[in-house]
Amino acid sequence: MSDRAPTTDESNPVSAHGDLRTVAFRMREIQRLLSMRVEQENRRLEAEGLDPVTRPRFLEAADAGER
Repeated sequence: MSDRAPTTDESNPVSAHGDLRTVAFRMREIQRLLSMRVEQENRRLEAEGLDPVTRPRFLEAADAGER
């Protein structure tokens, strides 16, 4: 492997498309891992007798705080 930082050729649309695909893949992986973590945390909360955190409840609280 090279120690050089990867370079992008902005004039090459194939390279740019490949870079976008890589970023999209990494973002989906992050989303998948975060989803797994939320499920794990919700299971822990339920085991302790607490209500799991749901997205709609979180968004409602955030919306109420903005007003």
